[in-house]
Amino acid sequence: MSTEIKPIKCPQCGSEKHDDLGDKRFRCRSCGTEFFLDDDDITIHINHHFDAPRSTSFDSLRPDVLKKVALIVGIPLVVLFLIIIMPIFESRHIPKVANKTAIEVDDNILFNTIILCKNKATCFYIVNRSYNEGYDEEERDAKEGIYYGFKDCETGKVLVEHQLATRKDANKREIFSSPSSSMLQLSSPNRYLITFDNQWLYEVNTDKLLLNDLTLTLIQEKKALTTGIARISPLNYNEGKGLLIVNNLSEKYYYFPQSNRLYTEEAFTYAQRLNENELEGKKEKQVLFMLEHKENEGGQVGNGNLRLWRVPITYFPGDPNEFYDFWVFDGFYKSRPGNRIHNPQPIGNWFIGFNAIIMYYNSHFLLLKYNPIMGENANVVFQLRDNSGGIIWTKAIPHCQVSAYAVYDGKALWLSQYNWEKDSDAESRFVRLDIYEGTVTMREGLRTNYTLTDAEE
Repeated sequence: MSTEIKPIKCPQCGSEKHDDLGDKRFRCRSCGTEFFLDDDDITIHINHHFDAPRSTSFDSLRPDVLKKVALIVGIPLVVLFLIIIMPIFESRHIPKVANKTAIEVDDNILFNTIILCKNKATCFYIVNRSYNEGYDEEERDAKEGIYYGFKDCETGKVLVEHQLATRKDANKREIFSSPSSSMLQLSSPNRYLITFDNQWLYEVNTDKLLLNDLTLTLIQEKKALTTGIARISPLNYNEGKGLLIVNNLSEKYYYFPQSNRLYTEEAFTYAQRLNENELEGKKEKQVLFMLEHKENEGGQVGNGNLRLWRVPITYFPGDPNEFYDFWVFDGFYKSRPGNRIHNPQPIGNWFIGFNAIIMYYNSHFLLLKYNPIMGENANVVFQLRDNSGGIIWTKAIPHCQVSAYAVYDGKALWLSQYNWEKDSDAESRFVRLDIYEGTVTMREGLRTNYTLTDAEE
């Protein structure tokens, strides 16, 4: 049997140039691959470990070898660049993505009312705010507490919001510890005073959208109050646009912000009985509207028979007044000392309505609210009348709770509407009543439970 002689070629690069290492082992002179021959054929055994260092000129390498060398060397360099260099480059040139952590907010509404700010219906509110998620304990302690803000009723936009006190500070001062709060609206100029917890007096600045604490200023200005304030609350309109104040000696006083006068109880009662020519102070000719109530036959509750009265008066905005509707209806005002009521007259006919109130009035029109029937699910009726009692329009909405007063912005009347507590979150809405067309539209009210992202905070 003859032996076939085959050229020995490098299995890696195909070169026939090699060195004989003995024991049928060879090393390629081109690429350095070591291989050996078995008895039948060439078996590839690649070994990149060399017994001694070798220097190879790239000029002497073939193109295909150069490609392989480039791949072997280049790939690790590319990987190294991607791992180390690219992150540094990206951190300098790519903006960071904002953290989208969800922040769960729980607002307990302590006070809210619709007022006029620059002739726009605006909801002023005070809330006790808690954060359920999104902050660590230190951040939560700093951010939780009492907040106040102003929300545009038409657009639903929160115009401004401020933290009034942290939770720790509110507890220390014992402020807003109870939901007791009342508002006193002053005229000329349009001002709003609010009492909280029957001890604190604040003024709403409708121009700068701020809430100013007047308590300390009032105590410092009035000597009779230097012992401190034990109780403070607005008077009823029929007694005057003032505040009843009891100091810490249990002495009772009556304060009128528009004249900055402080009356003792005796002086207050005396001034009420002075006629309009005897009492010194600014006086205004006004027209009040009153509702006379009479039970239906059978004694049905809710005062179902109603009649409007138009009542001209002389009013002292900075001094004591005294007006009571029953004096008007039974004529008792005629014999009352210091009478400032002038020839009141009923207007319009008797009509049926329950739980009726006058929500707003001016010299041109008035807004009534009542239920047409007695019952848990009775509709709420809004009725606009002119100053002579004529009906302009009547609109009804499904049963709900509504605020006691409305605000007029020159085009529409605004009020707040609340669902019963059995409804989810006791959501509120702002109600807009167009005075010309009588259309009723709803706007989003105050939220109590909601989620924010960091970007919205």
